[in-house]
Amino acid sequence: ANPENAKSAMMALLQGGGAQVSGDEVTNAEWLGDLPKGDAVKIICTTKDQPIRPENTLLFHPQRATLGVGCARNCPPAELERLVMDVLAAAQIAPKALQGIYTQDLKADEPAVLHLAAKLNLPLRLFTATELEVQTARLENPSDVVFAEVGCHGASEGAALAGGGADATLASPKTKSEMATCAIATAPAPITELAGRARGKL
Repeated sequence: ANPENAKSAMMALLQGGGAQVSGDEVTNAEWLGDLPKGDAVKIICTTKDQPIRPENTLLFHPQRATLGVGCARNCPPAELERLVMDVLAAAQIAPKALQGIYTQDLKADEPAVLHLAAKLNLPLRLFTATELEVQTARLENPSDVVFAEVGCHGASEGAALAGGGADATLASPKTKSEMATCAIATAPAPITELAGRARGKL
């Protein structure tokens, strides 16, 4: 989360200093366990946002959260962005802990969704209504109204869960603003493969 500290931290390690690895996500950063032990560098592993850390401290966010979004046509980009940032803050999940943004393929060209993906520098992945409907039994807020409109019982919750995989659970169920919805799912381990498909190109 703070790459500006990487140079000094790596230099300290190369000079023979060791590292302390701590935080509530240490079990999801086992690859750091081989570092020599010491107090020259501190590595904090957590999905929670943290304040800026001093030099020689690295903040690592295992990417085990997925963001599902939906919105009405021509939703203002600022509205979706504000909703997502508020929901992330309430769930205590750092944006850098997100592995991707997921939505129904109907929203592949929606300006608000594209703006959000660019703002967070995250891949945008798409699912069909049929693929999202498979997630119905896992939803906390299935909706017949949504089904009638887009062909699945939950766009944002379904997309978050589909992106997170079979073992993912909802960390933040669907939250709505006037024109947008979002939900967050978390997997027990970092997600290493993107589900769904990317936008097509001409």
